[in-house]
Amino acid sequence: MDKTMDAHALHDLVAGMHMSYYETGGPDRQIDMMLCAVVRGRVGFVELEAGSHDEWYAKAAHVLRGLDAELYCVASEAWLATAKPVGDPVNRLTPSQRSDRMEVVATVAADRQGNVASSVKMIERHAEGERIGAVRSLTDCDGFDGAEGRMFSIFEMAGLA
Repeated sequence: MDKTMDAHALHDLVAGMHMSYYETGGPDRQIDMMLCAVVRGRVGFVELEAGSHDEWYAKAAHVLRGLDAELYCVASEAWLATAKPVGDPVNRLTPSQRSDRMEVVATVAADRQGNVASSVKMIERHAEGERIGAVRSLTDCDGFDGAEGRMFSIFEMAGLA
């Protein structure tokens, strides 16, 4: 490969892989949090077991530091739901319990210089879980200066930025 892997290329690789995974699957298709790292120009995937998101991110930072990684990409699945008025009983349910929920996959790639590529894709499903329609982009966050959080700052947590 002549072109050096950068945050955009790594993001596109991982996001494309996940979207094809969802498009070929049924109601049981989902992903756990995934870490992809680039070390000396080679791409690899790391499976991390953790009891909480805090523990997962601490382990990811430890692994990236140990590998002396150049780039990383994280993909994570989540549920989103529109806020309801305080008195509405639906407001007491978590997004994963609501029938009007949206399933999304957030993908973030970053390099040590702070260059980031990210996106949020929506997977439309029936309440029973079967996917309907196309997987579509909810938003592309590339170049959005307000993007922050653990997915964007694992190199900082690892002391590599």
